[in-house]
Amino acid sequence: MATALMASVAASALAQTIAITNAQVYTVAKPGAIAGGTVLIRDGRIAAVGTDVAVPADAKVIDAGGKPVTPGIFAPFARVGIVEVDAVDETNDVGARGSVVQAAITVADGFNPTATNIPVARIEGVTRAVIAPEATKDVFGGFGAIVSLGNGFNLIMRREAFQFAVLGEEGADLAGGSRGAAYRVLSNALQEAEVYAENRARYRTNGGDREGLTNHVDADALGPVVRGAVPLMVKANSAADLLQLIRLKQDFPKLRLIALGAAEGWRVADQLAAAKIPVILYALDNLPTQFETLAATFSNAGRLQRAGIVVTLGMLDRAAHQPRLLLQHAGNLVGIGRTPGGWA
Repeated sequence: MATALMASVAASALAQTIAITNAQVYTVAKPGAIAGGTVLIRDGRIAAVGTDVAVPADAKVIDAGGKPVTPGIFAPFARVGIVEVDAVDETNDVGARGSVVQAAITVADGFNPTATNIPVARIEGVTRAVIAPEATKDVFGGFGAIVSLGNGFNLIMRREAFQFAVLGEEGADLAGGSRGAAYRVLSNALQEAEVYAENRARYRTNGGDREGLTNHVDADALGPVVRGAVPLMVKANSAADLLQLIRLKQDFPKLRLIALGAAEGWRVADQLAAAKIPVILYALDNLPTQFETLAATFSNAGRLQRAGIVVTLGMLDRAAHQPRLLLQHAGNLVGIGRTPGGWA
């Protein structure tokens, strides 16, 4: 398969020049299909595509034999490699309910490069993925990572790509029972991360008494987040919770926020656009399966995009360990949009 060919060279491409020649190249931009094309890759990035690409003398040349070559799919939210069988705890490394630390957990440490769902995703054309933790004890779940879905063991591309947190119904439950508590726990932890960064010794002793509500390990981990060096991905679905997310950006201006879920995002699209918060959503949300998704609709993605928001699709909590389904869901969303009345 074309994407499998691209994935097979992904790991080695990070440190060398590779030329895939004699290929039926399908691009995501003009001119679309290129017969007898060449794809030149330098240090893991596509440098040139076309029929007249000069192949450097030191390049590793792969003759595609006229087979199709396409870009690999990047799954922006998945749990491939950290969940293999949902019902088997031993294969599930998304969260640590019994751990003292939460924000400091790095999900990449539990990533299994030999997980059986990796080659399955690769066969379906998914060659890169964002893998995300789950919040199980606190509103914070820890650091998510970016991984390659190629062959081999060295598949981690970025270990601490973002911090994960939850608001809404899930956050309320973890914070003691209310949305107000969830927001306060989250904002307080960020405040204490700022305090810890300013004076670590004082924070740890707190005048000889005790440290803040956030333990010093988690406070240290959240330092890059409040500085804006690491993005904060927050799961929030209802319009009210998304407004709280915008408020968080106002309280901590350096935050680089990403909204996950955003089932009712279309209701506050203008506000999200003004706050420049990108959105990762589930393509097929259109039923009120929870109180926080009463206004879910297939038209959500289109409305957010028209408002000027960067929108992408993820598997979220639905079979997130199988990112191969992302293509099917995206295709379904396109089909719904082309059906008369499909965006109603």
